[in-house]
Amino acid sequence: MSGTHSEKHVPQEREEHVPLGQIAFDQIFLLFLLSLVLSFILYNAWGLMELLNVPVAPY
Repeated sequence: MSGTHSEKHVPQEREEHVPLGQIAFDQIFLLFLLSLVLSFILYNAWGLMELLNVPVAPY
């Protein structure tokens, strides 16, 4: 009886849960903008810390 039916049993595809990290890493322009923002913040903070640590020049 299994050979008499022309219909094939197709298993239903479950929609898999995609992790948030994978969604973020799949968006290349989001990563690019994140790298620009992060480097801007870090280099400016580093520069400000260096400026604040410079001793005051004597008159």
